[in-house]
Amino acid sequence: MRQKSKNIWIWGIFFAVSLFLIHISIRIYSGDEIVYFSSMMDDKSFWTFARERYSQWTSRIIIETILVFMANHYLLWKAGNVLLYVLWVYSLCKITKHDTGMIMGLAMLYPVVDMLSAGWIATSLNYFWPLVLGTYSLVAVDKAVCGKKVRFYELVLSLTAELVAVNAEQYVVLHMLCLGTILLYLLAKRESVKNKYVIVGVHFVIALIGFAFIITCPGNEVRRIAETHARMQDFGNLSLFDKLIYGFNTTISGFLNQMCLLVLLLVIIIFICAVKKSHGTSNRTYIISISAVPAVMTITVSLGSLFRNAYFTEISNALSQGEVINSANWNKPINYIVFALYAFFTISMIFSIIYIFDDVVKGSIHGILFAGAVLVRMVMGFSPTLYFSSQRTFCFSYGVILYILIAVLTETKQLFSDRDRKRFEFLIFGISCVFVLEMVTRICATY
Repeated sequence: MRQKSKNIWIWGIFFAVSLFLIHISIRIYSGDEIVYFSSMMDDKSFWTFARERYSQWTSRIIIETILVFMANHYLLWKAGNVLLYVLWVYSLCKITKHDTGMIMGLAMLYPVVDMLSAGWIATSLNYFWPLVLGTYSLVAVDKAVCGKKVRFYELVLSLTAELVAVNAEQYVVLHMLCLGTILLYLLAKRESVKNKYVIVGVHFVIALIGFAFIITCPGNEVRRIAETHARMQDFGNLSLFDKLIYGFNTTISGFLNQMCLLVLLLVIIIFICAVKKSHGTSNRTYIISISAVPAVMTITVSLGSLFRNAYFTEISNALSQGEVINSANWNKPINYIVFALYAFFTISMIFSIIYIFDDVVKGSIHGILFAGAVLVRMVMGFSPTLYFSSQRTFCFSYGVILYILIAVLTETKQLFSDRDRKRFEFLIFGISCVFVLEMVTRICATY
């Protein structure tokens, strides 16, 4: 058996066993799917259900229609969730052209326990499924941009998947950013093949319609008022600037807290790649200094939670909490310093990503995508459930970070020897095994 085929088999077995252990451990005893959705359509037609939800609570009509069905068929949901993981790996493999095995390992680093917060079925249908379906819908777009023929059934499946994905308020922002960036890329290249514009344009129009449907939905406003009263009563007093700062601070502090190992891996890999690529250049010190900032901040937060040194822990807590400046703490310089560090963290990451890629345009696209990872979580500052929704709202950001990590590994293959890449693969395999066991343990501990 060839080494590459052997590796795929090893990764495939690991992936299958991991998914089996996770989903066999999941129990559907409580959650929104049991309390609300399992009986929501009793004695109602679909149109009555859709009209009531649209006018009284939410624009997620497509998602909730699937959710109401899955709430009464949890074994079918488990099977579907496993297939969605497989579809996620397939889509990332097609878009990045990276080794399937490594993608399997990295995909299992997603903190699946985040999907427990509002109930397994309800949370995954509102977050993880839109992420995966949205990623899959971009496979046909990527195929068209690369000049390959997109078959009719591929286009139909792509648009259907997109229709479900853009029904999620957070995700539609990210999807429009991705498609808009692709359109700008085609225009910058002065691409003359009309078929590329047509396929990307059709996807963008559907995303735009989904966005318009969300912002005009009366039920979303009703839910905002109810959630403001229940979750964040001062939300109505916040200015536009306040909401942006709330969203930004909680996003970067979440990244630094490493609720997902993918963030830590991305920060460290980017730093190592920047050091490798800058070797022998005149601006090496300058490049290393900038790319080191995110790594130093992330490690500082990690060490601060391990070592109880008063001064060091205080710095770590300040970085990880991301306190929003208000009338009670405006006179504390540390809050302004932390915000400036958050901004520099974001700028440093974007700069380092662009630097790593040989093609500046390609690097810029991935830099924009990192900004998109920040933005898609940052928009939660415009929701009174910013704190109540907890870690699940990072789902889409983690999806983008996983893609960027794979793209960086693909781009920088030539910087590392075969031995170095093999060691890294073993490292990811070990980390993934430990992480999956931790997830299974945490899932079992909730019952």
